[in-house]
Amino acid sequence: MGWMVFSKRGWGVICALSMALGGAAHAEDVFYDVSIAGLTYDAGQSPAPRTWGYAENETFAVLEPFVRLDGDGEAYVDWSDTRGAPVHLTWVPSSEAFRRLRVGVRAPAGETVKGVLYLPEAELDGFTRHAFTVEPTAARADGCQDFLRRKLGYLDRKAAGGFPGAGWFRHQAALVRAELEGESFWGPSTTVRRWRTSRDIDETFELFSGGRAIAENLALDSGFDPVRAAEQLDRSYSLEEIEGIIIDPIDWAPLLEGLDPELDPLARLIPHDQHALFFPSFDALAALVDEAHESGTPILQLLEPRVEDARTQERYERQLCFGLDAGARLFGPALVKSVAITGSDPYLRTGSDLAILFEAKNADVLHGFLRERQRAALEENPDAGPIEGTVGGLEWSGVVSPDRTISSLLLRLDDVVCATNNFDQLKRLSSVYRGETRAIAELDEYRFFRDRYPRGAEGETAFFLLTDATLRRWMRPRWRIGASRRTRAAALMAQYQAAHAEELIAGTAKRRVIEQELAVPGGGDLLLSPTGVVSPEYGTLAQLTPILSLDLGGVTQTERDAYERFRNRYERQWSRFFDPIAASISVAPEKLALDLTVMPLVFRTEYRDLIEIAGAAKLDPEASGAPGETIMAFVLALDHDARMFREVEGYAEMAWSPRGRALRWVGDSLAVHVGRDEFWSEMAAADDQQDFLWANLYRLPVALEIDVGNPLELAAFLTGLRGFVDSAGPELLVWETREHLGRSYVRVGPADEPEWGEEYQDYALHYAVLPGSWVLSLNEGLIQRLIERVEAAPEDDAPARPWLGKSAALRLESDALDLIRGLARPHFRDRMRLRAWKNLPILEEWRRLFPGRDPLEVHEELWNTRLLCPGGGEYVWNEALGVMESSVYGSPVLSREGPELPVAVRALEGVDLGLTFENDGLRARGELRRK
Repeated sequence: MGWMVFSKRGWGVICALSMALGGAAHAEDVFYDVSIAGLTYDAGQSPAPRTWGYAENETFAVLEPFVRLDGDGEAYVDWSDTRGAPVHLTWVPSSEAFRRLRVGVRAPAGETVKGVLYLPEAELDGFTRHAFTVEPTAARADGCQDFLRRKLGYLDRKAAGGFPGAGWFRHQAALVRAELEGESFWGPSTTVRRWRTSRDIDETFELFSGGRAIAENLALDSGFDPVRAAEQLDRSYSLEEIEGIIIDPIDWAPLLEGLDPELDPLARLIPHDQHALFFPSFDALAALVDEAHESGTPILQLLEPRVEDARTQERYERQLCFGLDAGARLFGPALVKSVAITGSDPYLRTGSDLAILFEAKNADVLHGFLRERQRAALEENPDAGPIEGTVGGLEWSGVVSPDRTISSLLLRLDDVVCATNNFDQLKRLSSVYRGETRAIAELDEYRFFRDRYPRGAEGETAFFLLTDATLRRWMRPRWRIGASRRTRAAALMAQYQAAHAEELIAGTAKRRVIEQELAVPGGGDLLLSPTGVVSPEYGTLAQLTPILSLDLGGVTQTERDAYERFRNRYERQWSRFFDPIAASISVAPEKLALDLTVMPLVFRTEYRDLIEIAGAAKLDPEASGAPGETIMAFVLALDHDARMFREVEGYAEMAWSPRGRALRWVGDSLAVHVGRDEFWSEMAAADDQQDFLWANLYRLPVALEIDVGNPLELAAFLTGLRGFVDSAGPELLVWETREHLGRSYVRVGPADEPEWGEEYQDYALHYAVLPGSWVLSLNEGLIQRLIERVEAAPEDDAPARPWLGKSAALRLESDALDLIRGLARPHFRDRMRLRAWKNLPILEEWRRLFPGRDPLEVHEELWNTRLLCPGGGEYVWNEALGVMESSVYGSPVLSREGPELPVAVRALEGVDLGLTFENDGLRARGELRRK
C-alpha cells in the first residue's frame, strides 16, 4: 500500500493498485462495466424490475444488491451514473434506481466471467439469485476507471453506513480515490451522499461523544478544518477566553429542612465534581457486576446499532490488577466493609481515569492483598515495572507498563485503600483527604438524595450520584474540547491503524514515526509500534488518555466556534437550574429494581405532554386500580387545571355543554386496561398481525377507565353526549341498555341501515358506570368481566400492589409479557439478523487479506473489540456459498430464523414502572419481577 498514493499516477498504476487492493493481481486482468440488463443470464431473461419502496438506510445498507464471482476477480454493484452522481434507492423512485444499477468487474483476461447477481426482494426479506455470464469481448480498454468508481461506491457506503471496520473501508476508499481523482489521502467523497451530518465536529461535543463507534465513523474530510502536520494554527485561543455554562445551581436549603440522613463513609474522600457509585458491601459489588454481565449485556444488544464487545470490564480489571475472580470473592467480604467507584468522566469504554475505594476491616491486610495482585501482574507482564512516590506527603506505590495496559496505583488513607489507574486521580483523592478539595459528603444534593435513598435500606445494592458540579465540569470548554480532540485523535489513529493493518497482523511492524498528513491540535507525532498506532498525547485505540490528564494548550477557531454552538444548544434546554441525578439499585434473585431521580428536567423534555396532563395531581399509590382480568394497565393522574385538560374540556363545552365545566364529573385519574382474552393468542398466531388487528378491531379487549368524582355530573354529561350524537347523526346509532349480574351497561352500535355496510355491523362501543369509575370498551366481554370483578365478594380480592408512581404508572403481568414477546419476535428477529449481518463485510475482508487467520481475531487485534453474534452464535465460513455467515442467522445469501428473545427477557414474570413529577424534576421507579 504505502504512501506513494499521495501523488497522481498513470492509468497503468491505477489499475495495478486496484488489483492489489482487490485480491490476487494479474497483469492480464481486464475490466467490465455492464448494466444489469446487459448481463447474459443463464435463465435466458433479465430479472424483473421491482419496487423497493422507502426502506430504512440500515436495512438497505445491509441488503443492497451484490455479486459473487465463480472464479478469480471482484465485482461491485453500484447505482451511480458514470459521473459519480449519487442515486439513493431510499430517496428516488425505485424503478429509476433499478434501471441505473450497473456491475463493475475485474477478471482475468480471455476468460468468460461467471457469477451470481443477488437482488433484494421487493419487501427486503430475502434475495433472488440470477446466474450470469459475461463474454471476454465485453471487456473495455478504458473500463478500469468505471470499475474503480463502482468499488469506491461500495467502500464509501460501508464506511458511512455504521458498519464495523469503518476505518478500514474508509482507508481503502481513500486509496482508490487518490488514484481515481488525483486527490490527497483525505479527499472528500463525490460518489456517495453522506448519511451522517456534515458537521462531525459538533457531534464530538455532545455529552457522551467518547464512543468508539463515533470515532471510527468520524469522517476527517468534513465537519472541521483539518490541520496539516506542517502548518501552524492561524489563531489560537486560551481556554480562559471561552465562556462556559452559566446555569444557576438549585437552592437546596428549603429541601433539606429536618433531614439528617446516614452518610456513606467513603463519601468524605471522593471529589465533589466526580461521579460516584457506592456499595454497602463487597458482595453487593459482585452482585451488580454479575447482574450487568448476565442480564444487562443481552438487553443492551437490542438497543446498540452494532454488536461488539470492547472487553471494558476485563480491560480495567487487568489495568488495575484487581478483578472479581475466585480469590477476590473469597477474601473480599472478610477484608472489605464497603466499596465506592469514582472517576472524572463517563468514557469508560474508550479510556477513563477510574478509582476504587475500599473501606477496610483491616487496612494492612487489604493493602497487602492488593500489593500481591500487583506483584503477580509484574511477573505476567515483562514490560511493566514498579513505581512509587509521594503525593501531598502521602506514600503511594504501583505498577505501570509503557502502553498503560497495566496501570495500578495504591494509596492508603487511614482505614481506606484506594486503587486507581491514573496519577492525576491519585492527586485528586489526596487533595480531598487533606481538605483542599471539597468532598461529595459536603454537598447539599448528596444529603438530599441520601435521605431519599437511605443507606442500608432493605435490598439496597448500590447508590449512584451524579452531582451538579460533575455535570457542570463536563460541560466546560476544557472537558468538551478535550473529549472532542480525543474522539478526533481516535479517528486519526484508526485511519493510520488501517493503513498499517497488514504489517501489524503479519507481525512485521517496526517502531517508527508515522509520516502524517493531518494532526489533531496538540497531538504531535503518531508512532507505529508492533501492537498498533500510539499517540504520546492521546494514548492508543485500546486505552485513550483520560481527559483529566490531557494538556490542551491553545484552542483553534474551529473548536471555539463548535463549543459555543454546543453551549448555546445546551443552555437552551434549561429554564433555570442544572440537573443532578441519583439512583438506588437493588439486585435480588426474585426482582431487579431501580429508583432514579433527575432534578430538574430539561425544558424541552420528552415528558412534557405527560406533565401537561398530570400537572400537580397525584395517584393514590395504595389503590392498585387494576382489575383481575387486566394483564396490562396504564394509569395517569389528571390535573383539572392543567392546560391540556382545560383544552379538552373546552371542546366538550362547545359541542354539547355550553353551561360550562363539562368535565366536572372527572376524578383524579384515568386508566387504560388490556384484558386477558383469546384475541391476543389469535393475533400472535396470525400470518399478518396487522391485517388481523384491523379485521377484528371490534373485538379489541382494551378498556378506558375514567375516575368519577361526581356521579350526578357524569349523568348530566352522558345525557348531553347522547343528545349531541343523536342530533348530529339522527338514527345512525342505537343505544341499547343491557344487563349482566344485575348491573346495567350500555351498548352503542350502528343502526341496521345499509349506509353502514355489513363490515361495520359488529362494531359497538360499550360502557358501564361502576363504583367510582366510568369504563368504555369495544369488547363487550371485557365490560362483563369488569362487572364480575366488581360484584365479586371482597374476600376474593387479592392484596393490591401499589403503583410505583404518583403521576403515571404502567404494569405488565406475565400474560402481557408473553403477548409482547410473541408480537415482538418477528421484529426482534429482523433487527438482530441485520445486526449480525453488519459484521460480515469486514470479516470477509479479513478472511480475504489474511487467509491463514481467524477473521474475528484479526479484527480484535486491530480494533480491540470482538464482534459478537447477537443471537449467541458464531461467525463461520460457508464454503458452499463462499461467504461468512452467522451460525444462527445465516447471511443475506441464505438466512436462518434465529433464536428466541434473550433469556433475560424471557425470564421476566412482570414489570412495574412509575413516574412522579416533582420539584421541576422526575422520579422514575421500575421493578422487573423474575420467574
